[in-house]
Amino acid sequence: MNLSRITEKGTTLKKSVIVLAIIAGLTLGATPAVAAPPPDVDIPAGSPLAQCVDRATQAKFQEWVCFGGALQVTKDEKGNQTDHKERVAEDPEAPDPGKPADPGKPADPGKPADPGNPNAAGKASINTASYSISSASKAVVITTTSRGTSVRPMKGGDFYDTWCETGSVCGRTVNAYQAESKGNAAYGDQNGVIGSFDAIINTQLSGRQARWKVTLIWDSGPSLYFKGMNVECRQKGFWQNTSCGNHSIPEAIISSTNYRYPAATLYGNYLSADAEYFGVFGSMFAPVGTGYGWTMTPLNTYVWRCPGTYNCTFPTGG
Repeated sequence: MNLSRITEKGTTLKKSVIVLAIIAGLTLGATPAVAAPPPDVDIPAGSPLAQCVDRATQAKFQEWVCFGGALQVTKDEKGNQTDHKERVAEDPEAPDPGKPADPGKPADPGKPADPGNPNAAGKASINTASYSISSASKAVVITTTSRGTSVRPMKGGDFYDTWCETGSVCGRTVNAYQAESKGNAAYGDQNGVIGSFDAIINTQLSGRQARWKVTLIWDSGPSLYFKGMNVECRQKGFWQNTSCGNHSIPEAIISSTNYRYPAATLYGNYLSADAEYFGVFGSMFAPVGTGYGWTMTPLNTYVWRCPGTYNCTFPTGG
């Protein structure tokens, strides 16, 4: 037996293994990773969102989303697929499909329903393979809370950037024909919070038809890819609610450099029944370049009424 040949082959094999290990390490290092928690997540202490995040992180759920105080888990603490929904904390200003819009909360009727999007970049490219974030310097906002100091890009400074930044889900009726809902969301895994974003749905009533404008706003974390976005019209019934139309929204990406996505207006179906209605916005999303995937907790609109053959309206207390 030639021991020198065995030794030579053994050395060659070891060298090959080392080279492959180095290549694998470099490859893994180049793969986009999700760091948790990111340094710029800013969640108001004691808010419904903070309570929900605390519940998710303490339970070590592996895929979870908090929309205000509502928790949705798609992978439990053992990594098993699930569809667990839990109300961790109440969002006192959130629209409730179980009742009409609160006539005592017209909420800033002087504010425009559509504040415009001066910094909107339009529809984003969905080529995630080549998507990258610019490192160009830009103005920032520095916020200090009990959870620390956050530094994030300066946004437009319009109404959508300042209204309902309370770690909750909020609603407001602008007038008898317009209302909107906004939700503050955070998502993460067993290691903690990965990022956060806002979702807004504006409802405009025209005759017996609803029109919706959905806006997504990046707050922190990696770039987010949204897919399967839709607004469903729901007609309230005595025993159960029924669908009055499902309307799709194109895919979108939001990030620190393309922080806002204003979707095109959706036009609902003609509502012929004498009934109450509301809309529900839902979506799936994932950090760009990762294998993660989340299902967003649905965002409800206020309830509106279409009586007899008259135009549809929101209750305003007027």
